[in-house]
Amino acid sequence: MPTSRGGSEFYTPDLIANKCANLHGHTIFVSVTLVGDSLDEQYFLLDTDLLEQAFRPILDEFDFAFVVDRHDPLYEDIAAVVRKGGLKLCTVDFSPTFEGLVRHFYDRLQAVIAEKGLADQLRIKEMKVLGELTVEATYSGEGE
Repeated sequence: MPTSRGGSEFYTPDLIANKCANLHGHTIFVSVTLVGDSLDEQYFLLDTDLLEQAFRPILDEFDFAFVVDRHDPLYEDIAAVVRKGGLKLCTVDFSPTFEGLVRHFYDRLQAVIAEKGLADQLRIKEMKVLGELTVEATYSGEGE
């Protein structure tokens, strides 16, 4: 299961438990379930090394980065501090919740599958982001 470690904060003032509005970090674990109609001559739906090669660059953008939504009112301040410290910043267009991350990873990996011409052979059934032992976000695509 690929792993990423990073920091974030959420600016939404009406969070149920507003602890997430503080700067904090998580280690996340990502799993993906692929489905298809046939196996290749080696009995692979997709060689796991190819999956790793496709997904690793996406996950590496987030690994050991401070992830911040560009719409966050504190974005410029946070970005300035992170850059001043020579630290890694990952800017996204969504609140970097587990749910936001899993949807982002799903969409990005699905795009890579399409770019590689594999969309007719396989699709993502679901993708999971597991943060803590009690928190898991799963995304199966729009309307699926």
